[in-house]
Amino acid sequence: MADRLRAFCKFLERRSKKNWDNAVLIDGQEGSGKSTLALLIKGFYDGGLNLMHVVYDGNDLLSEMETAPDGSCILVDEGKDAANRRLWYSDLNIALGQALSIIRDKNYLLVVNIPRANELDTHVINRFHYRFWTYTPNKQDRGFVQLYEFVDVPFAKQKRWQRYRFHYRFPQLPEWFEKQYHPFKRENLDKKMREYRERALAKDKKEKRITKRDLVREHLEEHPSDDANAIAKALETDPGYISRLLKSI
Repeated sequence: MADRLRAFCKFLERRSKKNWDNAVLIDGQEGSGKSTLALLIKGFYDGGLNLMHVVYDGNDLLSEMETAPDGSCILVDEGKDAANRRLWYSDLNIALGQALSIIRDKNYLLVVNIPRANELDTHVINRFHYRFWTYTPNKQDRGFVQLYEFVDVPFAKQKRWQRYRFHYRFPQLPEWFEKQYHPFKRENLDKKMREYRERALAKDKKEKRITKRDLVREHLEEHPSDDANAIAKALETDPGYISRLLKSI
């Protein structure tokens, strides 16, 4: 069965050389082997398993596309452990909207591995060409996958449909690669979690509605000896209002 997947990756390589877009979507059940499949595709395409050009969110995807050599396989691996899941998908949708319009310019193969495809915007999904759906038939065995090809239709109001291509059962990655990959992924996800938290806090602080009472409190903490006139001048407001506000604090 590995020959079938290898042949498919060679097919993608030939498409790239003929200046066709190449975008592959992988989704499916948690723990069904999506990351393993993504790395197998990347390994067959690159000619060897490696951790180059593996990113975990939309911001890194756009940065990677600025520096990755022409013909590279760029893998966006799921960020299920990232803080603020909604923000992660929002950033990814924006980044994919830009990335999918320029991958042909550098002959990239873009592989996106996410838990649920329906969380992507419709216009983004419509730019993909192939979809791998992974599943566990008995809730124990993993590594089962079905490949579908997105097919356009000539009717304006009809959605694109997916044509079944083949079924595949893939082996586990070598143990040495698992030991190398998972710490790498864990380290990057921890970094992303910190970044998301910092961004979320900064956004909350920016959007937080600060009342005049809060402004007065903050001013008094920094200048405890100021009277009502000094505070009013600093905050560019009415001294009488500040006097009344100070009596109620």
